Order: sequence, then structure tokens, then C-alpha cells
Amino acid sequence: MTKKRPAQNRRKTPRPGAAKSKPPAVGAVKAKPPAVGAVKTKPPASGAVKAVKAVKAKPPAARTAKRRLTSRTGIAIMVLVAGVLLANAGNLTGIVDSNPVLTKSGLGTNYTQGALPGSNTIDPNDGYTAQALGRLAARDWIHGHVPYWNPHAGVGTPLAGEMQSAAMFPLVLLLLLSNGLLYMHVLLELVAGISTFFLLKRLGRSDVASAVGGLVFALNGTFAWLTNAIFNPIAFLPLLLLSIELMWSRSLAKQRMGWGLMAIALAFSVYAGFPEVAFLDTLFAGGWAVVRLFQLPREDRVRFVGKLAAGALVGVALAAPILASFLHYLGQGTAGAHSSGFGSVHLDPIGVSSLFLPYIYGPIFGFNTFDSSNRLAAWWGSVGGFVTITVAALAVLALWNRKDRPLKLFLVLWSVIACLKIYGFAPVARVIALLPGIGATAFYRYIIVSVEVALIVLASYGIDDLLEKRIRRRKAVANVGAAVVVLIAILAGLGAREVRLLVQAPGHDTWAGLSIAWAFVSVLVLFGVAAVRSPQVRKVVVAGVVSLDAVGMFVLPQFSTPGVGAFDLGPVQYLQSHLGLQRVYGFGPLSPNYGSYFGIGTVDINDAILPKSLASYIPAALDPNAGPFTFVGVNRVDPKGPSAEAEFIRHLSAFAGLGVGYVVEYRNQIPPQTAAANGLVAVYEDPAIDVLKVPGAAPYYEAEGGAQCTFGRQDLTHADLQCSGGGTLVRREQFMSGWRATVNGRRVAISKADPLFQKVPLTPGRNRVVFTFSPPYAGIAWVLCGLAVVVMAILAMDPLARRRRSARPSREESGSSHP
Repeated sequence: MTKKRPAQNRRKTPRPGAAKSKPPAVGAVKAKPPAVGAVKTKPPASGAVKAVKAVKAKPPAARTAKRRLTSRTGIAIMVLVAGVLLANAGNLTGIVDSNPVLTKSGLGTNYTQGALPGSNTIDPNDGYTAQALGRLAARDWIHGHVPYWNPHAGVGTPLAGEMQSAAMFPLVLLLLLSNGLLYMHVLLELVAGISTFFLLKRLGRSDVASAVGGLVFALNGTFAWLTNAIFNPIAFLPLLLLSIELMWSRSLAKQRMGWGLMAIALAFSVYAGFPEVAFLDTLFAGGWAVVRLFQLPREDRVRFVGKLAAGALVGVALAAPILASFLHYLGQGTAGAHSSGFGSVHLDPIGVSSLFLPYIYGPIFGFNTFDSSNRLAAWWGSVGGFVTITVAALAVLALWNRKDRPLKLFLVLWSVIACLKIYGFAPVARVIALLPGIGATAFYRYIIVSVEVALIVLASYGIDDLLEKRIRRRKAVANVGAAVVVLIAILAGLGAREVRLLVQAPGHDTWAGLSIAWAFVSVLVLFGVAAVRSPQVRKVVVAGVVSLDAVGMFVLPQFSTPGVGAFDLGPVQYLQSHLGLQRVYGFGPLSPNYGSYFGIGTVDINDAILPKSLASYIPAALDPNAGPFTFVGVNRVDPKGPSAEAEFIRHLSAFAGLGVGYVVEYRNQIPPQTAAANGLVAVYEDPAIDVLKVPGAAPYYEAEGGAQCTFGRQDLTHADLQCSGGGTLVRREQFMSGWRATVNGRRVAISKADPLFQKVPLTPGRNRVVFTFSPPYAGIAWVLCGLAVVVMAILAMDPLARRRRSARPSREESGSSHP
């Protein structure tokens, strides 16, 4: 017969998943001493040891559940990634080619129309700024130069401070590849989608809802329609919201830190290169944080605010180098309408229908020429994106459930107020225009990104409500479904007048009819699935309909990508060989900023910010009928006024004074007789493009003030010359603070040479002159950035060290003992 052990020495094995016992409270009754003969055991040092042992003794069932959860999450992310790649398959495989250099550089000829009319994107600055200037920045980096300055546009302008080049954004290096802009965009779509997935998981959404929400945001309406620099910071908005959720949960748990992700998200949003979007996204994130703040107990609010402040401060420090460049250029330049002219601008109300029926008026710019009112063209040129109808429907459904009501209420209010401002509802518009900074942003175009995020988050709740049993109440689904159907009918009615104006456009009624039919059918299928009993069928149908809606709306513009029959690099190669330090002016070929792409100096410029002196000089001395921000040899302020060619001939001496040595034109844009009469000589000709040499072009470096100098080696930043006496050296580069010069290694002052340039004093004898540019306080900015990196590295190492310490077995567990 087996002898029973004493009751005190029996080891109770916890059941898998059983609750852990709490340590006894202070003052609790002490346990009885062990019976005589029982083996004595050393009491645990603290409750922390028990906790560590409990973690190490995690039941097998819990470990299996965790593995299953990780596996499901991994599959969901893989499906999301596959959806993004599928949506971009046409471009990635070369079936279509939306590379802007082919269509925006002015060097592509013999265009063929895509399968659909119109354009594959709204804003041509995907080429003029994002690609052309971004490639120059990438080239500077690989040659070991910080891309502070662009000598190839205007008479020189800041590059990093211009922002749209995303000069300090790591992914800009992809632009060195022939189709690098596409690869950068696909990576940003993946960042946006995966960040949204983890945000929705943090909000408690299922894997299905999170994956679908992530895919929809990865293929959102702004990504589909706008591929210029606005694209870049959008990807980091979900990451910023995720950081707020992490800080909120850590504040609830009274845990330290948690703000590091916010600092990274903010910094990348700024480095990404479009401050208007970063500013508006930060406003939205701030509203989200305020909601979470008031959901915390009072004693935890200070902790949460502290985390927000730490994340914001470190984020600003991380972004200090690009912020120093931007703020310096903003102080030295002019931003035109961006300075204060956008506060009262709104979209035409015809756009209300296309907010949820994006192609009711046909493809992008597809039917503009058939609209005599010109309202459609103006709307396409200003719109910022759309929301798919299935997302809107699910967002409405989410409001039926009271879960997370404060957050849902904020998302709804934000979306409604933003849309009222976008479309010019006067009471709302006037109030919002009073907010600091709003007047300097194109609110009507760029706020839509946050609306897309808000409705996608709500839609993820709606997806889970559809998939769970509790929402299968017919009344809820029927009411919401009926409301959305009525909404579609209203949108169709609002768009009917504009559709009728397009009566001459081929297939205009088909586009409108299919848009409305698709909306009705997709919503009916989406809500009809609630009657299906099989959970798996509901998942497949809901995920399939929402994903198909997103992919279809995203892919459609790709079919408007034009084909290019030829690509003429002959003029580029000629200029690269013969231009030297002089500049080019173009009337179409070698479009503005594509001189930066090919390393050719062009006086043409197309940018959001210009140096103040250049912005004034262009209409005053070069072309009164040209807008300074689009000084491109084509655009005219008054279409009936003098042509760019005529103004060039009239102001030929002023162009020559800027160092313009060549003109690039399509065949005979300047009549041969006129060219000959003004001394313009054709030096390159091919079937499409001419290059003409300009007489009397001023040199890049010129000695003045009586100095007799012989020049030696010269490039854009160095000049060697031997002078018989003193004088000054004029350098035909934009005068601006931030430039420094040395003569024979000694710092000298740079002064302004009329009308736009720089000059430095010379000494008799040998002069080696070196010019460098960096924004004031750039050194301090890099120090701040370095300190922020060090701080984040130290803080990141602390939890790793604590994990390693907790993973080490104690002496009791390893069997060791003191002698």
C-alpha cells in the first residue's frame, strides 16, 4: 500500500489556462510551518520570481493558441501583400508603363492612346517634381553630397528645402532605377496597408477585417488618382495612429515609454516630402489623441500627455535636418497661393457624387473636352481622392453597434466636417479657415486622406459586425442597407446634370450607368450575406466584395496610361556634351525640372516655392505673360497674349544675361527666318526636336572691377583663376543666405550682384575660389537628429536587456547552491 505524502508537501499542478493565484496581502495570516520531517524549501525572494516562473511555465494550450494567432496574422498579411502586388501587376510586369519620364519629359514622341481615354493620374508633378528632382537628390547622395542645392533649375534653387523632391527620404534612392518611382510607390502602399492592419488589430478587429481594411487603405482613392509627392507621407498616417493607440494602452497599464513609434512616424511623415499632407494628417491624429485622452482615468492622463509630448519632441528632433532646410527656404522664398490663398477655396459641388461613385463622370480627364462649362476639368484638376461605396456602407453599419462609441463619434464628425469644408458649406468653411495654418494648405484636396482613414476604420467595425452573429438581426441590416441605397440614388441624382452635359462624349452614359449599377449590386450583395448561415461563406463574400471594389477602382486609371512610340535622347546627349556651365531654355522638349533629371542646367522651372528675387524677375524681365511658378516655355497667363517664343525673342538679351546658351524647341517653333534674324543658330536637328545656340550668352564665372584674370579649372562650385590685380568674381548662381565662399582657403563675404547673382572679392595673383551651400543652423539640426537617434537607441536597448535578464534562470531553477 502506497504511503500518502503529507498534505503540506503536495505539489499542485495548475490546470492549463487556470488563473494565477495572487500573492497574499500585507498582514495576511502566516502559513503554518511544515510538519516535522518535511523537506524545507527556501521561500521565493519576491513576487517577481513567481511571475517569471509562471511565464516560463506557460501551458501548452496557451502556446498553441499563440502560434495559431501568429499563423493567422501572417496569412492575413500575406493576402494583403498579394492584393497590393496584384493591383500593380500591370505596371510591374510591363503590360502598362506609367513611368513619368516617358510622358512628362517632353522627349517622348508618337504617343498612342491607352485602352481608356484620359490620364492615369491627375497631377503631372509625379514627373516634374517627385521623379525629376528626387532623382537628382538620389544622385547627390551616392556621390557623397547632402542634396541641399539644385543648380539645374532656374538660376539655382534649394533642393532639400523645396520638399517635393523628398531629398532626405530614404526611399528616394530607388529613383536611380529606371522605374524607381513605381517601386517606391508600391513599397509605400505596403507600408500603408500593413500599418493599417496592425492599427485595426490593436483596435480589436478580426484578422479578416484588419486585412481587408489594410488592403483598402493600401489602394486608397488618393493613391489611385495622385502619384506626385503627396503620395509619400500618406503611408505613415496609420503608423502615427497606431503609435497613439500603443501609448494609450501603456498609459492604462501604467507602463513606461511607448512613444518611440510616434517619433518615427512623425519624422518619416516630414521627410517624405509634402508638408501640407503631413500637417493635416497630424491634425487628425491630434483629434484622435484627444479622444483617447478623455477615455483615460484622470490619474493616467498626465502620463499619456507626457508620452505624446516626448514622441512629438523626439520626432521633430529626428526631422530637424529637413525642417531646417524647409524653414530656411520658406523664409527666403515665396510660395504663391500656398502662402495664404487656399483658405477659402473649395471644390465644385458636382464632385459630391464622385466622392463615392468615383467614375460617374468617366475616367480621369477623359471627357473634359465635351464639357462646355469647364466645370469638370476644374474639378478633376483639384480633387484629392475618393472613398469606395462598400467602405461607406460598412462605415454606416458600424454606427449601429455601440462599441467604441467615442472613437466612432470622432471619426464620423471629422469626416462630415471635412467634407462640408471641401465642398464649401459656408458656416463650417469659415470656422475651419480660422485655424492656424489652414489658409496655407490646399485643404480641399489633401484632407480627404484622413477621411479615407476614418471611414476605413469604421468599416472594419462594420465588417466584424456583419461576420458576427449578433448583427444578423434583419432590422439592423435592412435599415442600414436601405439608407445606403437611398444615398446612392441621391448621389446619382446629383450627378445627373453634369452627365447630361457630356452627351457628346462617347460612352458617357455607360460610365454613369455602370458606376451606379456597381454601387447598388455591391451593397446589396454585401448586406445580403448577413442572411447566410455559414461563417466561412460570409467571410469570403464580405472580404471579396470590399477587396474587389478597392482593387477595381485603383486599377481603372492604369488603362488610361498612354503608350509612347519613341523616346528621343539625342538633344539630351548633345547638350550634355556641349552645354558646360551654361543654361538651356525650352519650349516643350526637356520639360522643366527634367534638366535636373539629366544633369542639364535649365532656366525653366516648375515648383511650389521660388526664391523671391527670381519670382519677381521672371515676369518683370523675361516673360510678362508667364506665371513664375510654371516658367516652362508653354504656360501662358493670358492664352490670347504674346507667345513664349515671341517673349523670348523680345527679351533675348535678358536670357543671355542669365547664361542661357541654348534653346530647345520642337521643330521650327521659332520660325527659321526669325531665328536667323536674331542670331540663333541651329546646332542640332532631328525629325522632332531642334537645339538652337543663343548668341552672347554670359559666362557662369566673370571677373569684374578692372581685374585682368585668366581662368583655369571651373565647375559649379570651384573656380581657379590668376589675376593681375584686385576685383570681384561674379558667379551666375542664385544669391541666397546659406552660401559660403573661400578664396585660397580664407572665408570671404558673398554679396549680391544684380539682378540675381553672387560676387566675391579677388586678390592679385592666384585665386582658388570654393562655394558651398547649407541652410543656416544645419549643423545644429544634424546634432539634434543625432542626439534623438542615440536616445531612441538607448531606450530600445533597455527592454531588450530586461528581457535577457528575465530569461536567465535563477540559481534555484538551475540547481546551483552556495556551499
